[in-house]
Amino acid sequence: MRLRSLALVLFLSSSLATHAFAQVQTLERIEVIGSRLPRLDAETALPVQIIRRDEIERSGVSNAEELLDLVSANFGGHREALGLGDGATPGLSGASLRGFGASETLVLLNGRRLGNYAFSGTGGPGVDLHAIPLAAIDRVEVLKDGASALYGSDAIAGVINFVTRQDYAGAGATLNYSGSEAGGGERKRATLAFGGGDLAADGFNLFGVLDVQRSERLRAIDRSFAATSYRPELGLDGTIPTSFPANIRSIVNGTRTLLNPAAPACTPLTVNKDRACWFDNAKTLDLSAPSRQATLLGRGTLRLTPDSEAYAELLAATSRIVFTASPSPASASASQGGVRFILPASSPYYPTALGLSGGLVLAYRTLPLGGRTTEVNSDNVRLLTGIKSHLAGWDLDGALNINDSRSRERYVSGFVDAGRLAAAIGSGLVNPFGPSGVEGDSLLAGTELRGPSREARGRTQGADLRASRDLVPLPGGPLALAIGIEGRHESLRDSQASLVADVIGGVPAAPKEGARNALATYAELVAPLAKGVEVQAAARVDHYNDFGTAISPKIALRLQPARWLLLRGSIGRGFRAPSLPELYTQQSSGFFELANAGVSDPARCPFTKLPSDCQPEVFLVDGGNPNLRPQRSIQSSVGFVLEAESAWQVSVDRWKIRVNDIIGVVDPFDVIDNIPLYEGRNVIRGPVDPAFPGLPGPIVRIETLNENLGDWRVEGTDLSIRLRPTTTPLGRVSLRMEGTYVQRARQNIFLGNEVDLIGRRAPRWQHVLTMNLDRGAWSATLSQRYRRGYPDATLLPDGSTHRVAAYRIWDGQLAFAVSRDVRVTLGVRNLFDTDPPATNQGNTFQAGYDPLYANPLGRVWAVGFVAAWR
Repeated sequence: MRLRSLALVLFLSSSLATHAFAQVQTLERIEVIGSRLPRLDAETALPVQIIRRDEIERSGVSNAEELLDLVSANFGGHREALGLGDGATPGLSGASLRGFGASETLVLLNGRRLGNYAFSGTGGPGVDLHAIPLAAIDRVEVLKDGASALYGSDAIAGVINFVTRQDYAGAGATLNYSGSEAGGGERKRATLAFGGGDLAADGFNLFGVLDVQRSERLRAIDRSFAATSYRPELGLDGTIPTSFPANIRSIVNGTRTLLNPAAPACTPLTVNKDRACWFDNAKTLDLSAPSRQATLLGRGTLRLTPDSEAYAELLAATSRIVFTASPSPASASASQGGVRFILPASSPYYPTALGLSGGLVLAYRTLPLGGRTTEVNSDNVRLLTGIKSHLAGWDLDGALNINDSRSRERYVSGFVDAGRLAAAIGSGLVNPFGPSGVEGDSLLAGTELRGPSREARGRTQGADLRASRDLVPLPGGPLALAIGIEGRHESLRDSQASLVADVIGGVPAAPKEGARNALATYAELVAPLAKGVEVQAAARVDHYNDFGTAISPKIALRLQPARWLLLRGSIGRGFRAPSLPELYTQQSSGFFELANAGVSDPARCPFTKLPSDCQPEVFLVDGGNPNLRPQRSIQSSVGFVLEAESAWQVSVDRWKIRVNDIIGVVDPFDVIDNIPLYEGRNVIRGPVDPAFPGLPGPIVRIETLNENLGDWRVEGTDLSIRLRPTTTPLGRVSLRMEGTYVQRARQNIFLGNEVDLIGRRAPRWQHVLTMNLDRGAWSATLSQRYRRGYPDATLLPDGSTHRVAAYRIWDGQLAFAVSRDVRVTLGVRNLFDTDPPATNQGNTFQAGYDPLYANPLGRVWAVGFVAAWR
């Protein structure tokens, strides 16, 4: 009700303003991210990188994720490739300024929030970059400084604002195709743009873009650097005991071990280790998933009076991504209820040669059923309508917006029912070590689960009113004021289908449901105290009904003692409200055998010698926490800009960000490996055993709920060099280099443990260098993307440190203008076909290379055709 009242007030205010008298401005002033005040000079007191339309076209990128690779401050996010096997956020492509992640990077479209991706885990969600139609974008503004004082929550690391094209007239079509030399990962793209009407002459403008893309799969076995998760020379071993042929869990000489009747002659998909066949997961996985995306963006503007205009925007995006993971694992740890898969002694497939007796507990994998295939469909709709006008010296802008995000997940094939599979194996007719025959195959096929597994809907409804004006003249220009009020209602419902309760090895993220209201007001002053001296001060008050109030102040200084020199600095506070998933994810538990990690109970096993203490079986509990506190931050930056007339420009900015009360989850394997350290907090014991009154009770569960863990500090320096277009004998030449050096990136969690994030999460240095040449109808672009290497976390077998090599790739594009309205392009990405550097920091679903660090496609050729009708 409060939001409806606020919306009514905003629109009444804007409507009344349509009859006001407007002052005519001879020079266009635009609003640049980092300030709510339109201005003539885009070089503000805050570091902003702007990527314009011509740079986007020359780069050859095909989507927003690839575009943000041109931003050196963007790293450590959630790339689409990480959705492979991700039960929490499959299909998400998220931005991450300064390495903080998608939840700390605010993404805007035309200065207003986009809705978050509907699927999420227990962590904070983020905006899905798939929903942004690159063909409709005029420029991208990247504010590399915290901005909670103006934009509120989620802007701790910075803000990325996608600004759409304005006053487009005519029609245009674009066709693109790209494919890798080594095969896999083909991408096709078609774009249609249309528009008409001149706002000044006709009183209206309509603009629309339809963008359709299709990409194909890339299998890990098609790339030598990722074709196996077993590279002992690197210290990399991602093999898994649940295997085909199945391993048998047994006790030999009092020690729990694995045996396999096929060992040592294991299959090409397995690795022989200690009389067992361990499954090489990477050999059955994809590096990139086949996907389909379609996006429609439409914008209309109508002149109401000489002093006011109404506008509306519609963004509709849909995507379909198909993920293929390895065949289902079958073991007590993989099943939700600790179901055991036991082959009876009566089975004709019983391995009598091993000299075992009784039922055999298996670590099995359903290879005959093929990989687990999941289909994820997502739809995002954003509708915004508003009025801009001028009233009594104030520029007003009020709008209503609705963001609706829906995602659905479906099991296509390869998923199995734990109970039915246990019964099938228990019948003795399924051969866990090889072919089963017609009857066994029929039983195995009957264990499959197909159908919808998860559905989520996130919805944000908001209203805002902004006002700005010049107040009084100062020696350096007018004192300008901007004020605003915003209201927002957020809701999320993420549910699982009933079949999920029975599945093994493919459980989606836990259900979650919650809603809240947020209200905010802010003010900004820009004071030109003297010629070349400008102070910006801003403050914002946010109130959330589920945690309280946050106040975010900020002050910035801009000094320009000479035309060729600009000095700037800022300091401010920020916050991030606990997200709905972090607060309201249902707490759930999974069964885990600590013996699989080589861990026993250090407090009891040495004394009791009991299997329940030396090979304990516990429940891992995770989920949301409604008692979370918001994250608080303080950030600062200081830098300078040097400019030589209109020839070149150099800027250097030193920045620091410290976040307190970071919200996160302790790694359960860190808890398992350091049980005494986490006693009483994450390690929960049962009552004292009367048989051992002097010892603590047995471990019953390990809790890794969302917590306020500690602080996170990141600091470094940004370098920007620009050579503006200069005429040479070869043609007009220009150059741009954007680089980021990270001096420190560390997390300190509650126990005093310090985690150094330099390397995989935060590269010490990375840059993007772009060189352009224009000559007549020809234009050429050559760019280099570089990321410095880092030491791997896992030591080599000889105890030395393996270093992940630096990653540098060159991209190029050549374009020819056939006529004023027709252009053809030929591009190449990764010109020298550089493989990703080897690393031993593999995860369950990708190994041998780092998907956050490098691209697995290799050399990719691209052709394009652009035509316009005016």
